[in-house]
Amino acid sequence: MRGGWAHWDLLMALALALAMSMWLVLWPGAQNPLRILLGFLVALAVPGYTLMVALFPKRSDLDPVERLVMSLGLAVIPVSFLGVILSATWGIRPVPLALGLSGFTLLIGGVAVYRRRRLRREDWFYPDLSWSPRWLGWGVTAAALVFVLSFFVRPNVPLTEFYLLGPTGHFEDYPLRVNPGAAVAVKVGVRNLEGRPMTYVLQAPGMAPLELPLLASGQTWEQTLQLVAPAGGEGRLRLELYRKGEAKPYREVYLMLQPGGEGTP
Repeated sequence: MRGGWAHWDLLMALALALAMSMWLVLWPGAQNPLRILLGFLVALAVPGYTLMVALFPKRSDLDPVERLVMSLGLAVIPVSFLGVILSATWGIRPVPLALGLSGFTLLIGGVAVYRRRRLRREDWFYPDLSWSPRWLGWGVTAAALVFVLSFFVRPNVPLTEFYLLGPTGHFEDYPLRVNPGAAVAVKVGVRNLEGRPMTYVLQAPGMAPLELPLLASGQTWEQTLQLVAPAGGEGRLRLELYRKGEAKPYREVYLMLQPGGEGTP
């Protein structure tokens, strides 16, 4: 293989990351087993594998088992780092996280290519794709994983985001010390990921039930509301989100308030 195709494994890793990003951008509300499997690969394997190759490009650096464990372990670093950055900027959302992982894969993949080219070609590490019975075992395991994710994980995935933001519009600096019965200004957000248009009803202390406008799949509604802190001692400010026409709350979010003390959102 010549040129870029000599690094087919890194190109494949980048292609998977970009595919996940494009999927989330073009079809934000789509949910199926393939997306779940692709999401697991991009979050838990692709960035870790790319970083592992960049750190250990020589075939003799690690054995196959060590490389597998190292790939899974190293994936925690970029995911955690991006989570911290997004939490302080745009918020932890699927699209920015996927785009961040794609950028990380591209950057570290370039480092891996550079380090490989400093070695003799025969010393390069590549995944062993030669046939062996263990590939059948891996295939059966992957198929079973898709089955489990499809029938057990997917129905429990929350398809509506319901959250509170602080005065800066981030997940921080919440109003935690408030006198009982006093007004509390919080920014409430709802994002519809149901895959279809939805109408929600919001109930919170100090206000009448608020029916939100019809939200298309992937659409977000945010608004600053004036609520009332619970009376007496330490209290829990509770907000409930209903799907229109349903009697039970669909999602709930809390903010712990304590006069003159510290609280926890």
